Amino acid sequence: METRGNVQELDRRFLSRTIELAKSAFSKGYSPVGCVIVDRENNILYEAESRRLIGTISHAEMFALLELQRDNIPDWGMGLTMYCTLEPCLMCMGMSLIARISRIVWAINDFWGGASRIYKFDHPYLVSRKTEFVSAPFLDLERIAQEMWMKYLESTGHAHMTLAVLGIEGVECVSS
Repeated sequence: METRGNVQELDRRFLSRTIELAKSAFSKGYSPVGCVIVDRENNILYEAESRRLIGTISHAEMFALLELQRDNIPDWGMGLTMYCTLEPCLMCMGMSLIARISRIVWAINDFWGGASRIYKFDHPYLVSRKTEFVSAPFLDLERIAQEMWMKYLESTGHAHMTLAVLGIEGVECVSS
């Protein structure tokens, strides 16, 4: 299964919102991740920001998906799109697939713990979910998110992880 996916007109708007949420999380000392879940009519149903510190599971996607579950929507996430700043990890991707989210779009790839590095997207279970995956469709938003992650990794003493997480090296962090 191709992870680039079909880029849609409104993807930029919703990914931009995840970046706003990520900036808010980062300003509070948490990992810079935001998540937005949108319905078929392009209404934002749920949004969340990370409350994750290194080594915890308070991921933005998890909060948004738990809200979806609490609302007890029939057929869960069928027809819904989940937008994330960072490629979902195994846990969040797994929850998204169980929730039957139809489409998952992220601003930057996670070369360290992103699910697309580990899952076999041609596995019958994943194919049966019919989820579309769209990775890093906008270079400008990818750069903004990368900058936040570089600052976050530096501020938490994990600057050496920049290559592993973001797949980039030799990029200087620019102050905003």
